[in-house]
Amino acid sequence: MPATLSAVDLHTSTFDMPVSWPSGVTKLDITCGSAPVTFPPRLTHFSSDSGYIGQAAFPDTILYMELNDMDTFSCGHDDFGNEEFPFHFPPVLPMQLRELRIKQMGLGEIINIPALPPKLELLHIDCRVTPTWLVSPTHLPKDLRVCILEMPDLGFILEELPSKLKELSFRADCGFDQPLPALPQTLRKLRLGRSFTHPLTLPAGIEEVVLPLALAHRVKFPRGVKVEWV
Repeated sequence: MPATLSAVDLHTSTFDMPVSWPSGVTKLDITCGSAPVTFPPRLTHFSSDSGYIGQAAFPDTILYMELNDMDTFSCGHDDFGNEEFPFHFPPVLPMQLRELRIKQMGLGEIINIPALPPKLELLHIDCRVTPTWLVSPTHLPKDLRVCILEMPDLGFILEELPSKLKELSFRADCGFDQPLPALPQTLRKLRLGRSFTHPLTLPAGIEEVVLPLALAHRVKFPRGVKVEWV
């Protein structure tokens, strides 16, 4: 690889040996195939659409991670002759990670999500099956600003919300039905699904709210807030 290379986009790859990465590679995008045995040491952006990550440890330099098509496949080939790989979620997420996006396309096995890094600012999970949290994040990372959880249910008891949170969103058909902890004054967008049934006190600065149409409790809306019912 050229010594000056800074970004790598792999459309088909199967790594079974360590790669000698140029020192300047900071971005790696894998569209199809397996992840490398070793990662670039200065990697800051990693994305994969392959559904297979492998067993290699992520460097703590990664700040932005996007994992799409997260599912469990059987080894072999699909109906079109394309090679498929068993999915392995990384056992430990990079400690410096700021943004994590996970998308599970199919109805495969349950994804096991490791402990969330302490400096995480954005979390977006889109799963057809409620994931298993290896470490229950009852207290979300304190720096979290955006939390979008598009899945059938939360899978843990939410005890406290980060003081810097700006968005908390569940999809309309999410089964989340827990009393919400005190909403931080920084919150600007709140989206709750149809299953939510508890009383709600909105912060003064809220700008957008999505609530279940069948909510039995009266909600006091701050002036100018945009309200949508599902």
